[in-house]
Amino acid sequence: MREKHNLWWVAGITCLVIVFLVGCSTLQTKINLAGESEHWTGQLDTTVTKGESEQGAYIISYNKDKDSWENVQNFKISINNGQIIRQETGLASASIQFPIMRTEGSKVSDEEDQTVEIEWTDVNGEKYEESMLLQAK
Repeated sequence: MREKHNLWWVAGITCLVIVFLVGCSTLQTKINLAGESEHWTGQLDTTVTKGESEQGAYIISYNKDKDSWENVQNFKISINNGQIIRQETGLASASIQFPIMRTEGSKVSDEEDQTVEIEWTDVNGEKYEESMLLQAK
């Protein structure tokens, strides 16, 4: 009789461990999106935990002519209709990083496509505007 009791106890603990491990694996979601326009490439790599906190980054890179990124004088990048906006004078390198670190509240990213709008001026004062769609890799 005691052996049956121990067997049920072991089976119950095993089930709890399995439920716990499966539950923990669904707490985090990795999101990887990428896209390209004529002059730019973009990607989003982030991890969302419990749908509330998030850690990752958007990386937007000038790719038309790898050596001419210094010609970009002013730029404005808008992600998801202005949820994230970055505007600066000149590029410090060919890539621009937008770190994402949220500990609570709504998250910027989800598993849906995301739109990136880029406006910039070159050294000759010529204005450009492009849009790219970041989609699942």
